Amino acid sequence: MNPAQLQALSDQAVALCQAGRTAEAEQACIRLRDADPRNFIGCYLQGVIQFGRGERGPARASIEAAMAADPYAPQPWVYHGLLLEADGRDDQALASYGKALSLQPDMVEAMVHRGAVFQRQGRWSQALADFDIALKLRAGLVPAMVGRGACLQKLGRGEEALAA
Repeated sequence: MNPAQLQALSDQAVALCQAGRTAEAEQACIRLRDADPRNFIGCYLQGVIQFGRGERGPARASIEAAMAADPYAPQPWVYHGLLLEADGRDDQALASYGKALSLQPDMVEAMVHRGAVFQRQGRWSQALADFDIALKLRAGLVPAMVGRGACLQKLGRGEEALAA
């Protein structure tokens, strides 16, 4: 496949995934990876689709392939963190979310997931800081609002949580 064909197939895979047509999107990803095993879009989207089906082993392999294909892309690091969380490896998940944020400091998804891990670990101030930044970047984001309220309660600042 020439570069123009790879780009067209990548665009098609993204569009299919965005339209919720994951079976067709995954077939496009497989074709991309057959043509180029290190194709970032093919690896990443296939990993996202596999993760959505609960296939953690294949998803991990696909996401790690995406990370190798483009180590500067933050998105795979978030899914890597989610996979680590699912395996109960919170400290490693925190490192993955931290890597995503080092690549894209305003990545709200990484902030909220990292905040949730901090919250689960009882690291209320750190979790609150992540939720606050996430809400500054994306006002009204429900998971950040809920996490923020829970942290404020745990920090003895319940009145602040009620006022927000």
